[in-house]
Amino acid sequence: MIDLFKKTSLHFRGRIPRGAQNTLALALAHFIAFSLIYWIAFAVRLDFDRAEMTEFAGTIQNTLPILLAVKLTVFYFLGHFHGWWFYATIRDLLSLFVAAVASLILILTFNYMLGDRVGGVPRSVPLIDATLTILFLGGIRASWRVIREELLPMIQQGDYRSAVLVGTDNDTARLAHDMHSIPEFDCRIKGFLSCDGSRTGARLGQIPVLGSLDDIEKIAASRGISEVFVLAGSLPGSKMRDLMDRCRKIELPLSVIPQAPS
Repeated sequence: MIDLFKKTSLHFRGRIPRGAQNTLALALAHFIAFSLIYWIAFAVRLDFDRAEMTEFAGTIQNTLPILLAVKLTVFYFLGHFHGWWFYATIRDLLSLFVAAVASLILILTFNYMLGDRVGGVPRSVPLIDATLTILFLGGIRASWRVIREELLPMIQQGDYRSAVLVGTDNDTARLAHDMHSIPEFDCRIKGFLSCDGSRTGARLGQIPVLGSLDDIEKIAASRGISEVFVLAGSLPGSKMRDLMDRCRKIELPLSVIPQAPS
């Protein structure tokens, strides 16, 4: 039986494109999450009273298919089933908020239209459901980033090379965390290098400013740095040449990251 299941799974897996597999997996995950959240929304509204939950069981069962149809449709068309959550950003969380609010408006409309024909859903339940959807899914997405960018590097320190990034502005700090979110990136930014050392000791997104460009030899030796990254155009020509000379002398690779197209 197990061998038959494996063969069947491989058969269908080979027929379904990988992108479609991801979409189906995310749709199933949302289906389960939305169902669970709806029951919890009722439980919160009814103060977790078992007798009242039993009384509203029929209402929940009758209205759950409508809720699932609305939320799955809205979330699908807003692109929430078209990519894994390893890259969740503030923009993705904003899209989650928009999807939850849009679903809430449609569900309130259906609730008003159906009324007592399905037993009547307490007015606060859809609002509780939308709030829990944002908190639950947003929490999961944020957790993926924390696990990917913070916990895994701590557990798998031997699998990553240590690097420093030149710059101490907000764009450079965001770049460091974006680099950490790329699964194929085998380095971890252990610190920033300031052009003049003025922000030494400060932290940008929990990553410290280790010193100035003049300290590169000392920092590389003490921190076990194996690569330096610098954003193209972020340094004047003279400082860039000086940094390249210093890295060359200690055989420290220096990589220039192209500017993103505007």
